[in-house]
Amino acid sequence: MSLCANVTVMSDFQHIQADFFCSEMLHKGEDLAQYVYNVAETRATGTVKISAKCIRTTSLSEEPYNVELDIDPTSRHVISAYCTCVADVIGACKHATASYIVVNRERTESCTDLTKRWKAPSSKLLALYRKGIL
Repeated sequence: MSLCANVTVMSDFQHIQADFFCSEMLHKGEDLAQYVYNVAETRATGTVKISAKCIRTTSLSEEPYNVELDIDPTSRHVISAYCTCVADVIGACKHATASYIVVNRERTESCTDLTKRWKAPSSKLLALYRKGIL
């Protein structure tokens, strides 16, 4: 008997394929991506589910929308999507699309992980103080 617990990932998401969402929804989702939070990917045997919350832009005092994306574990295609908004007729609303965008954009690198781009030494200073030469 094999026991496999659910694994929940809160960062370092794997890329999701975009063929589930139409280009119009992808455009609308871009505008809402900043309102998506609490994104989590739960992996169990044979299933992957991404859940997120999306703040309502029309009424900030109301509860956020709950979004769920069912992902094929091998191809990483969205199989189905669900949102608690009234427009979620076919599961491809702008809130689900925004959640997809956040997952594909998410990066865990900090500014210290990147190559120094600010206040880089000038070429004159680099020529004066070459590394490795005494």
